[in-house]
Amino acid sequence: MSIATAPEQARMLVSGDIDLGTVDALTDASGRLLGGRPDRIVLDLSGTRLCDAAGLGALARIHLECRDAGCELVLANVAPSVRMVIDLVGMDRLLHFEDQA
Repeated sequence: MSIATAPEQARMLVSGDIDLGTVDALTDASGRLLGGRPDRIVLDLSGTRLCDAAGLGALARIHLECRDAGCELVLANVAPSVRMVIDLVGMDRLLHFEDQA
């Protein structure tokens, strides 16, 4: 994971699958970002092709933590395979998406 921060926004490049083996690292890293009190956290998923049930749970947890802290969570560059899973379970109604080059 690669992290970049600014006062108003923190950005994390997530590489690899979001699954049972990686969710703890993802939620720990997002928690550290949230500790900086940014207005917005962007998770750049351009390096992610798979998100399983544990990954969906982690994204939901991160969303709730951000919401409770008054921080916007944005998923950027979401692969179609990951977006399909998010849409299938209805989490697209909770999450914000942004495509970037």
